Amino acid sequence: MPDNQDNLLHKRLLQQELMSAISQSFLISEEMGTLIRNALMMAGMFLDVSHIALARLDIEKNLLLYEYEWYNRKHDFPHQEKQTFPFAPGEMIYDTFIIRGDVYLACDDVEEKPEMSPRLKSMGVRAFICTPVTVYGKFWGFLGFDQCLTTRKWDAGDIQLARLIASALAGLIIRFNAEDELRRMSSIVNGSPQYISWITPDGRFKYLNQGVCNITGYTREELMERGMAVLFDGETFRTILDEYIPYILEKGYMEKELSIIGRNGETRILDFSAFPTDASRMGIGIIAQDITEKRQLEKDLVAARDLAEQSNRAKSNFLSRMSHEMRTPMNAIIGMTTIAKGTSDAGKLEYCLNKINEASLHLLGMINDILDMSKIDTGKMDLIYSEFDFERMLKRVTGIMGFRIDEKTQNFIVRIEQGVPPRIVADEQRLTQVLTNLLSNAVKFTPNDGNITLAVKKTGEKENMCTLRFDVIDSGIGISAEQQRSLFTLFEQADGTIARKFGGIGLGLAVSKSIVELMGGEIWVESSPGKGSDFSFEVTVEKGKLRDDAVVRAHWENLRILAVDDSWEMIEYFKEYAEVMKIHCVTASSGEEAITLMENSSPPPFDIIFVDWKMPGMNGIELTAKIREKYGREVVVVMISAAEWDAVEDDAKKSGIDGFIPKPLFPSVLTDTINKYINRSGIEGTKQNPLQNIFKDRALLLAEDMEINREIVISLLEDTGITIDCATNGAEALRMFEQAPSKYGVILMDIHMPEMDGYEATRRIRASSAPGAKTVPIIAMTANIFKDDVSRCFESGMNDHLGKPVDLEELMKRLRNYLLKG
Repeated sequence: MPDNQDNLLHKRLLQQELMSAISQSFLISEEMGTLIRNALMMAGMFLDVSHIALARLDIEKNLLLYEYEWYNRKHDFPHQEKQTFPFAPGEMIYDTFIIRGDVYLACDDVEEKPEMSPRLKSMGVRAFICTPVTVYGKFWGFLGFDQCLTTRKWDAGDIQLARLIASALAGLIIRFNAEDELRRMSSIVNGSPQYISWITPDGRFKYLNQGVCNITGYTREELMERGMAVLFDGETFRTILDEYIPYILEKGYMEKELSIIGRNGETRILDFSAFPTDASRMGIGIIAQDITEKRQLEKDLVAARDLAEQSNRAKSNFLSRMSHEMRTPMNAIIGMTTIAKGTSDAGKLEYCLNKINEASLHLLGMINDILDMSKIDTGKMDLIYSEFDFERMLKRVTGIMGFRIDEKTQNFIVRIEQGVPPRIVADEQRLTQVLTNLLSNAVKFTPNDGNITLAVKKTGEKENMCTLRFDVIDSGIGISAEQQRSLFTLFEQADGTIARKFGGIGLGLAVSKSIVELMGGEIWVESSPGKGSDFSFEVTVEKGKLRDDAVVRAHWENLRILAVDDSWEMIEYFKEYAEVMKIHCVTASSGEEAITLMENSSPPPFDIIFVDWKMPGMNGIELTAKIREKYGREVVVVMISAAEWDAVEDDAKKSGIDGFIPKPLFPSVLTDTINKYINRSGIEGTKQNPLQNIFKDRALLLAEDMEINREIVISLLEDTGITIDCATNGAEALRMFEQAPSKYGVILMDIHMPEMDGYEATRRIRASSAPGAKTVPIIAMTANIFKDDVSRCFESGMNDHLGKPVDLEELMKRLRNYLLKG
């Protein structure tokens, strides 16, 4: 008995030495896996077992995985892949440690445990001890000791040692978890973007994280050496030392927003929270957040709110202006229509029709601006590029503005400098819109008899692209610098009194800016009150191809011309034209000066004389009469005037005028005029209608449900000689085409019609078996003018698109293309 007791005491002593060795090994600075494997080796050699495994629970997969293992080289125990065991009710480990709550599981001979035998035998295990490992009071895994060579009788000491080792390993795991958490916390503090520091009461840093360096721009070494004083101006830092720090040490807490000065001199706003770090009140902890962007955002939000309120006021004023501006032309249309109905006087009737036309164009311009505003707001403003005659586009623009300029007797000049390509590729409609808006403003804000110039020049060229600059210069009321800031803003006008005095809805410039920027260009203004304005924009366009009908100069070598006009701008225009065309040109600023130039010359000193109609003293008609008295028909005299030819035709012909060209002048018009008269072909013959019977023996089908629209098309094409058959809906148009498919050279198709719309009618025609159904040209004629609408027309099978209200020139261009192309 004493020997057994001695053996037991000796074994316990050895176990204590083992546990002491294991505990000592845990003090070495190694990673956790190394320490665990060393502990397993010492325990395995002490107990002389075949294998020890520390298994960890994978909660997500409900599996126990051999995380760390030790094999006894003296035992014949094969190394296996890391084993896994299911961890769920019904499994041995789960039921033992979780359900029953046992503190160990031991088996002296697995043959005696049939429920364990198959799995353990496959692993070569004959006997084992298994004890749970608990971390923070929860099951972490288990520690297993396996005997493989023989069965083994496990005594209480073996089981106790297994539990002690499991407990020691649990402590090691807890320690490393705590160290990891501490390292993570330290990493979080140091990696935090916030300003975190510990300072002394005199403002010296004892600790600071990387966030302090990032926010201030100083290095850690600079801040530790110079202290908080480097971050503030002198007055602020004195306030911190004298007031804020004593308050924090006394009250225990303080929050304050302060501005710091970074290393780059930039000022930033920080929200500081400060508190004593210990009971002795010898240190102060500071956490601060950079709120510079937040405060700026708040300012921006306030500014945005004010801007929104201003925008709402502007929109309200805009609606008021729009109501007034739209009612004004509508009143003119209705009033003039009433007057026209009650008169039989041809002159009065023509006057009414002219006024109705002017009011309609004005109203259409406003509607287009409003529609464009909507497209700008929704981001659906699109450009449609095509090649077009640049000078012809400018003529159309000046034609639109002509009646307003004439009403105010303003002097209007168009200057196209040398180098501007005759044809360009751009969005013709949008470019026209911008120029019309700018010229409309120039006319509106320029007094009677004032000057307006539209100048175009090339400012750059690369390969097939060139940059064009447009200037609309006026001698009007001008714009102050303050007013210019809101000039291109939607719904805004330079001054609230502008609308009352001059009219307008305040959209033109904003729309123009959006169009120019969409073209990749820039628009700006130079102006000052009382000195007029210069609205300029630049866009880059592609040069078009020269046409066969480009300008030709024939027999100009000895050509001599005289230009007589009281406008110095017009005189300069003729001089520039003559320089470009390399012809001899003399100018005179009055009729009297022109007579002086010719009085001592018996043969006419000039081949062609251009005379202005309205000049002070001797006007153009009087000057022409004197020229005819002296030279008879030996010299060509061409009148230039901003007035319509009809207004001066009778007097001009009586005085001997050979021809007439309207202002503003264009180089191509001057060239054509000179070519016309260079061989003395004589006075202009009777004007003939260029549309007369142009489409004789051809027919078109017009699908339109509105009677007034049908009447308009029929009237516009009356002189062309074309036969027009009308359908009032898509179904009728389909039926008429199928009954006479070879009759129609083109179909004009409205979109919105009862019974069957234009899209469906087009699809039915294209699907028809009638001859020519697949090829007959179908042109959409609709008020649906957005890009999506145009695309839908093409998708349905149409060939072209024409927007309402119908423009005769555009209609004729398409009809020529489809009816005369053969």
